[in-house]
Amino acid sequence: MMSSLGLVWISEPLRGAGSARTAGLARANGDYVLFLDSDDELLPGALTSLLQVLTGEIDLAYGGIRNVNQTGSMVLHQDGSNPAPLASCTLVRKTVIDKFGGFTVDNFSWPRWYLLAKDRGLIESSTAESVALRYIHGDNVSISENTYSKFFDLIREKIARRDALG
Repeated sequence: MMSSLGLVWISEPLRGAGSARTAGLARANGDYVLFLDSDDELLPGALTSLLQVLTGEIDLAYGGIRNVNQTGSMVLHQDGSNPAPLASCTLVRKTVIDKFGGFTVDNFSWPRWYLLAKDRGLIESSTAESVALRYIHGDNVSISENTYSKFFDLIREKIARRDALG
């Protein structure tokens, strides 16, 4: 479905974040990509803030994300002092995704892609502003015990790649 702003959103059966991102990329025809999961909300002015950072040789720009619990209260969150390139707060040039490869089909496609791209020379920058909200609920994949072990697997993969390079 297309909005009056030219934004397109699609809905598909649940097959993991990587599959959804791959489906979105197949339909994307603009210069930039930002992925929002169903429990994320982009804050007003976010794209403007991110575009101001995404200049020159910068491949991707990111800002802070604020976690909101089910009562609407802010909980542990990233603010401008410590942003991290999570998928829902990162604007990336589409050509960069093509350059560094696509996504795996699992729910760890974004961190895996990001770590591999960093190993291959990805250039990033951040804004001090929060650009997205992430609503925390019992079904969040990124905060389950199983997820923590998967993140450690990603870290082990990164260390193995580094060690293999000597």
